[in-house]
Amino acid sequence: MLPHRFRQLRRIQFSTAFECMPDKPLPNIRNPRVTEWQISDNIGQWPGAYKVFACLDHLEFVRVVIALRCPLAVHSHPTDGTLVLSVLQHLRAIRALDFEVMVAEPLEDVRQRLGPTPFRLLERRIEVRNPAGC
Repeated sequence: MLPHRFRQLRRIQFSTAFECMPDKPLPNIRNPRVTEWQISDNIGQWPGAYKVFACLDHLEFVRVVIALRCPLAVHSHPTDGTLVLSVLQHLRAIRALDFEVMVAEPLEDVRQRLGPTPFRLLERRIEVRNPAGC
């Protein structure tokens, strides 16, 4: 896409999933319903991606869905919202007329710590099944 056309984008919708413990590499687990390995996004690359989105001056609609993947049988990642909060902080730079962020994690503590945002923050309840069948 040519740079001048890219800057004219009006609608963006994407979803991402991060490992629940990005500092501790965890093995990928094979999902029998998916034909390839499920690999989470690299959380270190997202600040740069959000900077690109922040340069778009004509955004009318933005929807972001964020999930934390925990490949462990027991969900043992920190539940204080620190990881989600760090991801949401980068979204503050994006401006759009209609902007919502859905997070597949409890948001009670996150909402208070985050403060006012240019987006609606929604908690998205999803049923997480252990792909290994454990």
